[in-house]
Amino acid sequence: CVGRLGERMAGHAEFDRSRGPDFLAHSREAHRKKSCPMMSHRLALIDSAKQSLVVEMAYFNDRRFTAALARAVQRGIDVTVVTADQADVLANINRATCDTLMRLTGAPDNLTIVLLPRMVHSKVVVIDHRFSDVGSANFTSLSHGVYDEINLYADSEPFARALEQEIERHAAEGGRIVTDSRLTYRK
Repeated sequence: CVGRLGERMAGHAEFDRSRGPDFLAHSREAHRKKSCPMMSHRLALIDSAKQSLVVEMAYFNDRRFTAALARAVQRGIDVTVVTADQADVLANINRATCDTLMRLTGAPDNLTIVLLPRMVHSKVVVIDHRFSDVGSANFTSLSHGVYDEINLYADSEPFARALEQEIERHAAEGGRIVTDSRLTYRK
């Protein structure tokens, strides 16, 4: 795994979902400026969901990820988003993104949004109770093109289920958004 991580960070190997554990990486040294293969891989993982997506994320502000989550909701995928009610940076960014997601989808029953009363620093996506994307990259443009980022990709149902259970415990601390209303926030 350490050798594979080195290959991925150096840009010498492509992400390979079939490997089971692999790494999603963005390295300013290895990737062209304004290029982030990590983003396209993460968006493809979201688009591959067939049953469910569980996302616990510190920061949302990249419209491409919001659109990918909206597409999943519109395909009938059960989508759960857990994030901080007020981010410690750009305070209302998460509320604004969640409101956009609700407006784009019409806020159907298969969309669950939970806002926590504390800061969230997790960067976790669980797909179909089996595939996991866990690491340092948020759903932001900074994480996909500016910062060096590394996420673990795992094809392991036990690991994915354990992550989902932990996210459920976090969600119990927050408030579920009533999806037939709008989220208010200050720009």
